[in-house]
Amino acid sequence: MVTKVSGLRDISVQTMAWDSKTNRLIIAYRNSNIDIYDPKTNKIVNLPDILRNTKILGDKIINRIYTTLGSDFAYLACGFGIVELNLKRDEFGFTAFTGIPVYEPALYKNLIYIATETGIYSIDKAKSNPSDFGQWNAVSVFGSETYAAIAEFNGLLYAVQDQTIYSFDGTTRTPIYKENSSNHTIQYLSSNKDWLLAGYRCKNDCDGKFYAID
Repeated sequence: MVTKVSGLRDISVQTMAWDSKTNRLIIAYRNSNIDIYDPKTNKIVNLPDILRNTKILGDKIINRIYTTLGSDFAYLACGFGIVELNLKRDEFGFTAFTGIPVYEPALYKNLIYIATETGIYSIDKAKSNPSDFGQWNAVSVFGSETYAAIAEFNGLLYAVQDQTIYSFDGTTRTPIYKENSSNHTIQYLSSNKDWLLAGYRCKNDCDGKFYAID
């Protein structure tokens, strides 16, 4: 067990992600402080840049951390935009100030996608400047609704709008599941080798729901 007493820099964890390339855990706290923890060596790298950045106005919360197999980069979905984290150098890369909350990032077909309260946006990092949100493209088939989560699984991108999960092949958006209970809203969308995982939380006095979609 690792705690603040044994080396962590903060308390109240907001979100976490595992980096399979360096075998380390990325921990984001509610105040936007970040630790990168190596369980093999117990070494902790602290990255307080977002916490201490006085130029970031408003919501600094880190909603999700995205990592992908074999990549040197993680992407942080924040209340103010999206931030790239270089895990090889343990330093930040680009920051895009979106003016709207970003709920989750994902990589799909060499593009970076972000789910936001005004739709889903994408960019080719190799051909454009991701720091300039004006160069990001709104993915028109998703419209301008709020998307709370996205995830890549089995060659498709999946996105959640309200209570409906959509698949996306790069061109077409297709509904694959709709939660019928108005009391439940999406909490997360994730994937592993075999399943697309969807978690719903209850807004009132009821149990949450969890789905594993083949």
